[in-house]
Amino acid sequence: NAKNVNQVVHELAAAIDLITSVTTETIKRTEQLEAQSRLLDQSVARLEVVTAGDEQLIDDLGAAIEAAQIELVRLERQHDLLRSQLHQG
Repeated sequence: NAKNVNQVVHELAAAIDLITSVTTETIKRTEQLEAQSRLLDQSVARLEVVTAGDEQLIDDLGAAIEAAQIELVRLERQHDLLRSQLHQG
């Protein structure tokens, strides 16, 4: 009887050690994942700042292209007008 009790006690102790070990490893992995997640969040935040600058640059370039297209149309009309005046004169 005492032998059975001792065996059960040893098995329970081994099970507790195993649970403690697994729990410790799980905590370590969780901490590593949290650290990686924080690093990823920081990287995403930096990327958003860089991308925001790129978006502004793209908007500025788009506005400049639009202004150049308007100026080109104006110059083409002016050219056509001058050509028609030369042909009339």
